[in-house]
Amino acid sequence: MKKLFGFLVLFSLFFCGCANEKTNSSSENCFDDFFNNKISAHRSDGTELWNKDLTYDDNDLNCYRIGEQVDVDNDGEKEQLIDGLGGGFFLDCRNNQLYIWPEIANSVGYLTYCQIEDEYWIIYMDALHSNREYYRIIKYKGTEVIEDIEIKKFEEENKIEYYINSELSTEGAFLDIKKKYIGE
Repeated sequence: MKKLFGFLVLFSLFFCGCANEKTNSSSENCFDDFFNNKISAHRSDGTELWNKDLTYDDNDLNCYRIGEQVDVDNDGEKEQLIDGLGGGFFLDCRNNQLYIWPEIANSVGYLTYCQIEDEYWIIYMDALHSNREYYRIIKYKGTEVIEDIEIKKFEEENKIEYYINSELSTEGAFLDIKKKYIGE
């Protein structure tokens, strides 16, 4: 009976390990499988994105560019930056599945990140307009938001307003946060 049980356990482990042979155990392998069109990336709305559906060109702002791999969600595993249209996105490999992460409701001009001490922050920026600047700075632990800072600058008819998390603020406070996370 013990031999039969042991055989069933080994068979189950083998079967489970081979059931999804398109994905591999490491994040890097997961990203490679995506770039080789072996797996898709899942969106939060249940749809899938295949690499073959993306157009890459490092010199064209209307195309995507493959960025670096960095642990932007502070979970100990690297995510893959795909820079480009609507700010771009990160690919996150969790449980041998690839996800577009994080997804935000509005597209932005640019997606990047910064490292402060041993923690990473994701930064969404829209500073391409002459009369406004927008920055959303988020620190994650896995998929959980730990801190979320939003700063804005609006310029209209000789009047400039600064906001931090939707509260009217000062230019100094705005610039302090911008300098800390964006470096400007």
